[in-house]
Amino acid sequence: MLSKEQRGSLHKWCDDIAETLNAAGYDFNDGLVIQMPVSFTKENVKESMVKRVMMSLYPDLDSTEKMEPKQVIEVQDNLIRFIAERTGVVLPPWPSEER
Repeated sequence: MLSKEQRGSLHKWCDDIAETLNAAGYDFNDGLVIQMPVSFTKENVKESMVKRVMMSLYPDLDSTEKMEPKQVIEVQDNLIRFIAERTGVVLPPWPSEER
């Protein structure tokens, strides 16, 4: 299970992703209700991107809090690769203590 610090890093990373994709001119659109441009936020990145990758890789997990550190790395690697292939945007690295 992730520590409090690791969960904080995950949330910081989601926020960094949102800022990076917004700055690159992309908008969040999950298409569930209505198709309209909406800015990325930490919350919609976590819910619709990070959790989607997590549940695809680890169907038994229902919460990011239950991920093991090695699972976080696998989710991170897959999401970084997917976004780069789709958009050409290089996502920020996992937050360090300095950031």
